Amino acid sequence: QSDVLTELMLEFCEYFPSLSRVLLLERDLYLARSIVGISMNADTGDRVVAVVGLGHLKGMQEALERWKKNPELIQEECKD
Repeated sequence: QSDVLTELMLEFCEYFPSLSRVLLLERDLYLARSIVGISMNADTGDRVVAVVGLGHLKGMQEALERWKKNPELIQEECKD
C-alpha cells in the first residue's frame, strides 16, 4: 500500500509542485514541529504518541531525524 501511495505522491509533486509544497512539505514540517514542542513540554519519561496519515509519515520522520542531529534546523526550516 505504501508503494502505491509513494507513486501517487511523486506524481502529485510532479504535476502540482507549489500545491504539493504547501500540502505536503509545509504540513510535514508543521506536524513534526508540533510533536517536538509537545515532547519538550512533557515530563521526563513521558511518551508522546501521534497519529498521522501515511502520506505525512516519511516527511515527518526525515524532519525529526534531521532536527535530532541538528536542533538549530527547526528554526531554519519552520520560519513563520
